Amino acid sequence: MQNTEAVIRSVKDGTTLTFRLLDSARPKDEETSFEVTIEGPDVRARMIASTYYAGSPALLFRKIAQNWKGWEGESKWATLEGEFTMRATADSLGHVTLEVALRSDTYPPEWKMNGLIHLEAGSLDSIARSVASILPIAENASYEE
Repeated sequence: MQNTEAVIRSVKDGTTLTFRLLDSARPKDEETSFEVTIEGPDVRARMIASTYYAGSPALLFRKIAQNWKGWEGESKWATLEGEFTMRATADSLGHVTLEVALRSDTYPPEWKMNGLIHLEAGSLDSIARSVASILPIAENASYEE
């Protein structure tokens, strides 16, 4: 049975970012719909997102894992319309801060939520594998910002 969920937990306060395949999703398709949830101690936001045009969010986690010693600036991934975005920054000590933003897909947006997920270098490979296990990276995909 294929795993249908990947959970990333912040090392600071336990805030979680969860990717879950929808029942009708087939990860081999060019476009995969998935549910993304960010949940903190006092708040929870959830929405449906898609890999259409943007590719798998696992691309960002693979890049972060490959550059576990840190990098300059920020690395980011977003859905086509920007209703789900992730921005990662790192320091030279192996700490990664992932800013996650969700917003309604209506215009103008009816709601927005931002949260921070703090990660350590030692967990980056397993996070990248976990996300890629449910939202595979296409063979010809490359990371572009």
